[in-house]
Amino acid sequence: AHLEGFGGFEGVVKGKTELYRFMADKSGKLFINADNTLLMSKALEAGFETSRLITYGTGDVFCKGEIVEGDFLQLRVDGMLMRTNLVGNYNFENVMVAVCIGKYFGVLAENIQQALANYTPSNNRSQQVTKGKNTVILDCYNANPSSMKLALENFASIKHEQKVAILGGMKEMGEAEGAEHQKIAAQALSMDMALTVFIGKEFEFVKQMAGAVHFADTAAAAAWLQQHLPDSSCVLVKGSRAYQLETLFP
Repeated sequence: AHLEGFGGFEGVVKGKTELYRFMADKSGKLFINADNTLLMSKALEAGFETSRLITYGTGDVFCKGEIVEGDFLQLRVDGMLMRTNLVGNYNFENVMVAVCIGKYFGVLAENIQQALANYTPSNNRSQQVTKGKNTVILDCYNANPSSMKLALENFASIKHEQKVAILGGMKEMGEAEGAEHQKIAAQALSMDMALTVFIGKEFEFVKQMAGAVHFADTAAAAAWLQQHLPDSSCVLVKGSRAYQLETLFP
C-alpha cells in the first residue's frame, strides 16, 4: 500500500482492515498472523471471536512454524521441514499463510511440502539468478520502506566476501518520501559493502554522502555497472517497479 494514497501509516491500517469489519459482520473466518499484535488487536476490535481466527505464527497457534537457517528460506512447520527457493527470511510470513490455508482445507502436509519445493520465483520477487560471475538477488517488483528495510537486513545476514547493493527510489510515498529515503540510505551505507548504488531522484541527496554512487535513471546505472561492477559479488537489487531494475542485468 502506497503511503501517498492513504495519507500515512494510520490510513493504511484503516484501509487494510476494512475487510476485517466486513468479514466479522458476515460471521466469516480470518487467516491471521498471530505474531502481529497490531493485526490481532484490529481483528478483535472488528468483532471477531477467537474461534473464527485461523492463526499462524511461532507461538500457540493453529499452524506453527519456525525458520531453519539456510541459503534459501526453509522452515519447520508442525515438525516437518519445508524448503523453498525464495531468498530472504522475510518471506516467512508469506509461506506460513500459504501452509496454514492448505492445512485448514485438508491438503496433505507432504503435498504442501512438495508444492513449496517446486515453486521457483520468476517475477523479480525474492528471485536469485546468476549473471556472469555474480549472484544477483532480484527483489525489484516493488518496494516500500518496510520491504526495503527487511531486504537490507536479510542481505546483511548473507555470508559472502563481497556484496553490492543497488537500490532504486520508492514511489508514491507522499510527504514521507524524504525521511524514508534518508533512513534507507543510512541503513545501506552503514553496511559493509564493496559498492552501494542508488538510482532515482528520490535518492539524489546521497551525492553528499560518503560511499554512495548515484544515477538519475536505470539506463545510466546499467552503463556504468558494465565497467565497474566487481566480479564474484553477491548483488541485491531492490526498488520500485517504475525503475525496472531487472534491466540492469539483461
